[in-house]
Amino acid sequence: MLDHFPSTVHILDSLLIPPESFAITFAKFSTASKPTMVKSFLGAAYGNKNASLIPLINAAKDITILAPNNAAMEMVGGVLTSMSEKTLEKLLSYHIVISVSDGPYYAARLTNSTTLKTLQGDQITVSSASNSLFVNSAKILTSDLLIPGGVVHMIDKVHNPDTIAASPNPSLAKQQPVLETAVGNTNSSDAAFTSYVPDVTALAAGTTGTTDSGTYVGASRSRTSSPAMATQTAVQGAASSNAGCTAILGLAVAGMA
Repeated sequence: MLDHFPSTVHILDSLLIPPESFAITFAKFSTASKPTMVKSFLGAAYGNKNASLIPLINAAKDITILAPNNAAMEMVGGVLTSMSEKTLEKLLSYHIVISVSDGPYYAARLTNSTTLKTLQGDQITVSSASNSLFVNSAKILTSDLLIPGGVVHMIDKVHNPDTIAASPNPSLAKQQPVLETAVGNTNSSDAAFTSYVPDVTALAAGTTGTTDSGTYVGASRSRTSSPAMATQTAVQGAASSNAGCTAILGLAVAGMA
């Protein structure tokens, strides 16, 4: 550390890398090991049913995402894939918190009994037990994954907006899901919605990528689910102004009303 009034200079041993987009961060983090895969949640957000969430996530500032890992999504995959478009978007929105003015919720701010209002409209509650941190009944497995507009915490259960009072049972090694579970063993590599994950190499390079939900071109995407349906375009990337973010938030909230 070098003192140079009125500033201080810190000398680092490497360059600082700015956070990458929601999609690229999730895809890269999912290459580490199966327990840390979050491609199912990413795919659900990119899928045909939830196109409005992607421009919202990429444009919002001070956003906190509680992302269930693949194992959590696979455990209740049958329920998730059978949901209507409106119900699934409501559920995914219950995993997203957008602060008005006080920044994203990094792990240090998630103290016992903290309540946060989600994008869906209902609250989630933070609790600590047995040296672990929980949001509702879901345990935070990995915290403080940075994205341009905020932070992501990986959790081990899918939240249910219809059971907002869910709380952890510290005596259990694994908390019970709050949605109907699959029968038999689950495989995190076969979690639902993973076919909707975009080609992150194409996204980063600004070229064209393709998934089961359509074609993605650079920082924007066009999705045509059938010849009879109109093409929908969603702009990605960090918001260039608060006005743009406010407009997208207004559309998203109006769509859920």
